Amino acid sequence: MSQRTALTLSRHSNNDLARASGRSFLFGSPTIEQSFGENEIIFDEGEGIDYIYKVTLGMVRVYKTFSDGRRKIEAFCMPDDVFGIDPGGRRQSCAQAICRASVMLAHGNLIMAPQPCGVARELFSVVDDEVRRIQRHVLLLAMTSTQRVTHFLLEMLRRQQTDIIKLPMTRQDIGDYLGLTIETVSRCMTKLKIHGLIETRHMSEIVVLRDVAALLRVCDGDREYESSAKEVRPIRANARDGS
Repeated sequence: MSQRTALTLSRHSNNDLARASGRSFLFGSPTIEQSFGENEIIFDEGEGIDYIYKVTLGMVRVYKTFSDGRRKIEAFCMPDDVFGIDPGGRRQSCAQAICRASVMLAHGNLIMAPQPCGVARELFSVVDDEVRRIQRHVLLLAMTSTQRVTHFLLEMLRRQQTDIIKLPMTRQDIGDYLGLTIETVSRCMTKLKIHGLIETRHMSEIVVLRDVAALLRVCDGDREYESSAKEVRPIRANARDGS
């Protein structure tokens, strides 16, 4: 296992420790909470930064749409993730509920105004988490398509803390996150299934990671796996879940 992959799976940020304590200075009493339906917009690009958000239920996609219609998903936010801290006075991206979701709200002026020590520490931890997320995402640019999909599955393992991971997002979402086409995402998932590394259930909304050690090797560039996988054709039984 490389140092990069080990860090991806085992590193706990300062904000992880704050979550474990169960205390939040940013999202304390009185709590403001809001619910959103599937694909409902939470905020749009160009809006003012009135609030920052913390997911309490469901999942949120944060993305940017380009003038030619292409979309780049920057993050998938899960329960306890904080999002909506943008530089400047305007939103740089959009946020949308992937499924039914609930979020807690904190006033956006907390970012710039002088704050008590507890709030300042929590804000620093949130920003630190965001920097680490961006660094991990940049690493994808140097990976093959199969490595990117594998890295994504291992990221979901790290964040959900179970080898039976839930993927409420679409394959298009995953492609827009990894910089791949939907066809490439499906092909890579099928490749991993054929080799017995993963199993999909419920139309691929649930993925069981059957061999995490092998997935780590793939993520680290196991060329033997890559060369053998290219020679294997999908079997008929795998067609049932649309992969």
